Amino acid sequence: MKKLFDQVLHFSMIGVFNTILGFVLIMLFYNAFHWNYWVASGTSYIIGSIFSYFANKKLTFKVEENSWESAIRFALNVAVCYFLAYGLAKPLVKSILGGYSKVIVENIAMMTGMGLFIIFNFMGQKFFVFRDSQTDSDSQTDSDSQTDSDSQTDSDSQADSDSQADSDSQIDGDSQADGESQTGGSVPEDGVQEAADKENNRNEES
Repeated sequence: MKKLFDQVLHFSMIGVFNTILGFVLIMLFYNAFHWNYWVASGTSYIIGSIFSYFANKKLTFKVEENSWESAIRFALNVAVCYFLAYGLAKPLVKSILGGYSKVIVENIAMMTGMGLFIIFNFMGQKFFVFRDSQTDSDSQTDSDSQTDSDSQTDSDSQADSDSQADSDSQIDGDSQADGESQTGGSVPEDGVQEAADKENNRNEES
């Protein structure tokens, strides 16, 4: 969950910048240069997508490898998301604002298309463009975690073994000490008994 949150956060920050850039370019191309709906929006997305590819690859999905395969998938994803988002946006806005002028309808449709494109683009990049690279990264992370866990387990086992050995050594030492104490204590008792016997013999002889 945390990883998904981080990805959405980075994607959103990059998307905000990219959306502002795309909006400025679209408005410029459509209203100043008088390009049509598809040419204005398409050209801005080609420019924005180049930035988006490298930014999301490095910052959002943490992909280090460079391959033409991911670049081709990214271009395909952008194309599909673009035509899907703007293809839905224009008739949707037109059906709602049919009484307004073409310029107003298409300006609002392009802004609506931006919003739809952001959603489609995130899903496409996560599950299609950088899918394999993320899987490899997750596998490496899991492998590293497992290695760390195994190392910790081995370390704990060694520590338990050392503690057990120290405990056994202590017990043997205590037993040895008790045995020596017991042996040392029996000598004086024998000496006292012998002295008592000699004293009794003297008394009898007397």
